[in-house]
Amino acid sequence: MRLNRRPESHPVGDVVRSIEEDLAIIGCLGQEAFCQIQGPCVLRRALREATNAFLAVLDKYTLADLLTPQNALIRLLGRGPSVIRKSEPGPARTAYLCRINSSFQVAIAM
Repeated sequence: MRLNRRPESHPVGDVVRSIEEDLAIIGCLGQEAFCQIQGPCVLRRALREATNAFLAVLDKYTLADLLTPQNALIRLLGRGPSVIRKSEPGPARTAYLCRINSSFQVAIAM
C-alpha cells in the first residue's frame, strides 16, 4: 500500500477497509441467503452494527495519530523487522515502514 496523501489524511478505518478482504465475522454478513433465518436474525443485525461501530471508532484516528509516540515506538521496537526507520530524499522527510503481518506493509512518510 502506498500513501498518496499525508498521514493525517488517512483514517485508520479506511486503511483497515482497504487491506481486509472481508470484515464479516460470520458468513451471513458477507453473503446473502447464507441461512434460513437470515432475514429476522437479531444476531446478524447486532454483529453488523458492532462492525460498523468498530470501524467508526477507527475512523476517529489517523495514521498520524498512530505515529504520535514515534520516539517511544522506535525505542521499544528497535531496528527489528517490525519497524524500520530510514531517510528519504527530499526536505527532512522520514519514512516508517511498518510490517502489519507477513504479507502487508505500510510506509508512512513524515
